[in-house]
Amino acid sequence: MSSLTPELLRELVAEARHRRGLSITALTTIEQPLSPRFAALCSFAIRDGVARDPLADHVARRMSWRGKFAGSSGDAAALAQLAVCDNVICIRDRDAITEIAGWADQAELSFVRGDDYRHELLDWMRLSANHPHYLHDGLNRDALGMNAVEATAARFVLGGLFKPLDRLGLAAPLLADGGKTASACAIVLFCRPVGEDPLTTGRHFYRAWLEIGRAGLAACPISALADHPDCNERLRQLGKIGAGLRLVNVFRVGNPAKPRKPRHFRLPIERLIV
Repeated sequence: MSSLTPELLRELVAEARHRRGLSITALTTIEQPLSPRFAALCSFAIRDGVARDPLADHVARRMSWRGKFAGSSGDAAALAQLAVCDNVICIRDRDAITEIAGWADQAELSFVRGDDYRHELLDWMRLSANHPHYLHDGLNRDALGMNAVEATAARFVLGGLFKPLDRLGLAAPLLADGGKTASACAIVLFCRPVGEDPLTTGRHFYRAWLEIGRAGLAACPISALADHPDCNERLRQLGKIGAGLRLVNVFRVGNPAKPRKPRHFRLPIERLIV
């Protein structure tokens, strides 16, 4: 089931603003389990006649770029534009990026070793074009940038072969993403105040992602770095993040090594907001 996450909610509102000129003026979330069908109950106060959001044009083009990046003469200007945005810290030092790439692989492997984590991940991934929900939701092989052979291999590596491969020391190199992360022109740290309402944090996270697009860069979240306590603390020190801020998520950003063809696999609005 696809839940109404804060960032998805922000996207839906951005689309509403794009189509109808609407804006949120107040938002209340009831955080309680309602039923297996409902993830959240939100109350909106809206008004019309608002100015067009300058980030609206980037909503349809937003996607995770899961391939390698290529250096570009425009990287410096793009990062300078991004660096002045609120909530983000850009790490551009090449040695630091290479080191972070290693941390990311270590963090991701530590989570993948959990049986429940792998099972949930495979449940979300649509690695066969014959899956009934291939075009509806989840992470299908097109969204993941995989061909049919890679998708089939991923199903086995993350499935029944993971434990024997891990014992042989082969799982780590097969799942490693370090080369892609090391090719980024920057690692972007997204931070928000400690104790902030998660919905507010999600709205700012989504806008930060759109700001990356407005700067002319592609991005891929590396959530494992923020979720892993040790890596989170290393990045806090590297980025000199103050005690009042929380490191919420991490992006690798850059210019794609080949042209992007944004194709979104998302449930329609009427399935998410009722």
